[in-house]
Amino acid sequence: MKLVAVVLTPRTVCARVELTKEQQFLYEQDGGQPEPPLDTTASSSYAGISQSATAACLPIYFRAHVTLGYTRASEAVRAGVDLMQVLALQAAKSVVVGPIAVDQGTLSYYGDGQCYIQLAHPLSFSALFSACY
Repeated sequence: MKLVAVVLTPRTVCARVELTKEQQFLYEQDGGQPEPPLDTTASSSYAGISQSATAACLPIYFRAHVTLGYTRASEAVRAGVDLMQVLALQAAKSVVVGPIAVDQGTLSYYGDGQCYIQLAHPLSFSALFSACY
């Protein structure tokens, strides 16, 4: 497994995982699960990017991540949604500030407390994952 970036939002913190072609294929086979709805009570509109627009413009395997933390008012499953929202903003070139060089990579800020830190060198390690919601 390779961790290539860290995503920070007001609700979650996660590490983006880069998948091999084989892993991408397996991830897509399990991609039929419904997304949790966006939090309409949040102060952020996520720059107007809707959940359906996010799903339409990015492959499902882009959601591969490791949840590092989340707020009490949120759930761990939200990290994947937040990651896809930030990636959609990145694809739309909606950066507010950045990219700014930091010690271990580059940081981009997309507004509303959403940051994407691209690691200069991916962190590689072996992992076995199992989960259910």
